[in-house]
Amino acid sequence: MTVMCMLAGLAPILWSTGAGSDVMKRIAAPMMGGIVTSFLLELAVYPALYSIRKRTTARSVALSPHARCHRASFKERISRAIPELSSSAHEGSGVLVVEELTVAE
Repeated sequence: MTVMCMLAGLAPILWSTGAGSDVMKRIAAPMMGGIVTSFLLELAVYPALYSIRKRTTARSVALSPHARCHRASFKERISRAIPELSSSAHEGSGVLVVEELTVAE
């Protein structure tokens, strides 16, 4: 809708014949080309590039040796990162609850 409004505003400049129209045509033509190019890139190219990137990233994560770490649950990652928490934590209704954390001085 925005693209159509901009094109509708610039189109009369391309068909004008009054004083200074030769200069304005040289300005309006590249602007219209840029607007159309941007519109096509946003609708066709960027989504395709995003899906290709997402697919290759997902494949590389699945094939990496650290894939287990990516798929681990929150509790597993916390218990591996901080062993002291695994002994004093329990799960209550799907939420990791930490009862007490003592820090050695």
